[in-house]
Order: sequence, then structure tokens, then C-alpha cells
Amino acid sequence: MSDSHNAIVAGVVVDQTAKIRQEGLTTAATAALGHKLSVTFWALGVLLIFGLVVTIAEVRAHYAAALLWALASLVVGIIGGFLFAIPRVPRSSISAKDPANTSTTSEMSSQSGIGADGGFGLGINTNLEEISDWLTKILVGVGLMQLRILPDAVRGIGYYVGQGLGANLETVASGIVIYFLGLGFLGGYLLTRMFVGPAFRLADQATRSGLEERIEQTRALAVALQDNSVINSDIGTAVGELNKPDKPPARIEQLIVTLREHLKTAPLHRKLNITLARLYAEGQRNFDESIRLLYEFIDNKKSAKQEKDRDTADAFFNIACYYSQKLEGKSGDIRNEIEDRGINAIKKSLDILPQNAYDVAVDKDLVELLKSSRLQELLQKVKSKVPKPGEDKPEPINTAPEIRPEKA
Repeated sequence: MSDSHNAIVAGVVVDQTAKIRQEGLTTAATAALGHKLSVTFWALGVLLIFGLVVTIAEVRAHYAAALLWALASLVVGIIGGFLFAIPRVPRSSISAKDPANTSTTSEMSSQSGIGADGGFGLGINTNLEEISDWLTKILVGVGLMQLRILPDAVRGIGYYVGQGLGANLETVASGIVIYFLGLGFLGGYLLTRMFVGPAFRLADQATRSGLEERIEQTRALAVALQDNSVINSDIGTAVGELNKPDKPPARIEQLIVTLREHLKTAPLHRKLNITLARLYAEGQRNFDESIRLLYEFIDNKKSAKQEKDRDTADAFFNIACYYSQKLEGKSGDIRNEIEDRGINAIKKSLDILPQNAYDVAVDKDLVELLKSSRLQELLQKVKSKVPKPGEDKPEPINTAPEIRPEKA
């Protein structure tokens, strides 16, 4: 075993090992995240229930008002926690992958939303992020500056809220507001980091993936159109050479090599396969290679679930033409075997496209095969069921005597 082979095997083993480790880490991380989420939910739920129970126990006379203030403080805290934890949208989340395609990307930037540098160019609305940034800076800055008056502010809130809860409940009111405000901030922050952030990221990734897919599809379509244009041009050149009376072997071989290369990327191209078969048959008198090539084309059509279309019928028709040309100068069992194969190819063509029966009768490449009485019977049978192209099948004449109803 060579060193290069050992290196390849070692590389595959390393890649598979890394993949297994990555999958294991992913599974472990997912399990750990699920556990942390469960613990977080339970802790927040317990703290919420505890606060509500204590609030009702302390303010029995006006517990409805106390619960209203508690929920209001909770909502304000959740909003604050959300604003502090809101995720930031990356300004350049798509990196340039292929420097050679920079010009192509630039040309499509105006339609796809991705700039030439690979940056994310949809113009995602980041107003909420900017508001969050402003508010957090303002709140932190003002809070630090006004930290000395914080006790008076807490007493003021307790006095204001306590008036609606009952006598001597200012302290309880302050505790309710502070407790639920803090609980809401903590819950809003944690839930935003755990759910909203990943949700934003997944949404941006989905949008980015969709754009990348559209760009790749557009690029692939452009390449396919360009390749198809080149293929058609080379096919036209080959047909032109075949129509010339002189067919230099070197030129025919060059065209065969060119079309063979195209066949690697376009195995289902009808005209490419038929023209390449003509090069072998007319340029090199290699009918066996022409027949093999067209049967390979038919197999590819079957694999693509397209074996019942006109392309397949035409391929069988051309195969029959090459079998007919192989009949020249043949006799005995060899002629009978070739004749059987040619008639079988014509039958398969007529099964798909019966109208080909009218072309069989006039094709000069089928002269030898048309000498077969079996083929003539087959053609007559098909023609009796299928009208000639451009003509309607005549309706049978009713020769039965007219039956009139008997009179009463």
C-alpha cells in the first residue's frame, strides 16, 4: 500500500473521528441546554408564585389592587430586561467565499441584496436594537448620577402605591414594586437571551441561506446557459462537417473528443448524443459505437424517468438506421441477427411514437431493413391505427342498412 493511500485513509479516519466528536458534543450541549432551560423556568415560576402568595397574604383587604401593581411592575421589569438583552444583528454575516466570483456577485448585488463584499445587504430593521442601546446607556448613566436620591425615590413609590392598598402599607408597597420589578427584569433578560436571541439568529440564517441559495441557483443557471450555448455551437460545427463530402479523419476525431467532453456534463442532451453517434457512424463507419452510445443515452433517460418521450423514440429510430446500414453485404445468420435487432429497435420507437412509421418508409438509411417482410407487416399494422401526420384518420363508412322504426 502506497504512502499516498495511507495518507488518504488517515485523513478519512480523522474526519470521521472529528465528526463523531462534534455530534457527541452537540448532543451533550443540547441536553445541557434543555436542563438549564427547565431549571430557569422552574426557578422563575417558584419566585413568581412566592411573590404573589406573599402579596395576597400581606394585602388581604385590597389584594386585587396589590396584584395589579405587582403585575404592572412585572411587565415593566420584563420590558427592561428585554431591552437590555436584545440581540444585535451582525452587519456582515456573510463572508466572501470565492474571490474569483467577486465580479459575478457584484453584478447580482442589486437584485439579491448581497453586496460584492459578501455583506448582508437586506437592510434589516435595527431600530429596536438602537433604541435598546440608547435606553440602556441613558438609564445606566442617569441611574449612576442619581444614585444618591434612590432611597427617597423608593419611599416615594411606596407612599404613592401604599395609598391604594390601605393604611400603613407603604413599606409593603415598596417591597411589591421592587420585588416584581426585579423579577420581571431577570425573567425578561433570561428569556430574551435564551429564546428571542436564538430565534432572531435562526430567522437571519434562514434569510441568508435563502439568498445564498438564490444566488447559487442563478449562477448555476447562468453557467448552464453558457455551457448549453457552447454545446450547441460545437454541435452545429459537427453537423456542418458531416454535411461536407470530405470528412478528414483527424477533424472527425477532434469533434468526437469535443462532444465527448460535453457529454460528461449533459448526458441527456438529445442532439448532442445523436450528433456524436453520427460522427462515429458517418465519419468512422463505427456503427457499433454509435449503437452503444445511443443505448447508453436511453439508459440515462430511464434513470431520469424520461424513457417515454420523443427523445427516446428518436434514439431507437437512429439505432435501427445503424443496424440497417450494418446489413449491407451481410447474409445468413448474421444478417438475420442484425435484422432482428433493427426491427426490435423500430418497434420500440413506434411503441413510444407511432407516427414514426411514416418516416421509416422513406428514410434512406433504412433501405436494407425495409427489405424485411416482418418490418413491412409491422409498418402496415401501425399505419392502420395511426393517421398520417397532418391528416385525420378517416371515419369508417357505415354500410349497414338503415333500420326505420315500425309504424303503429
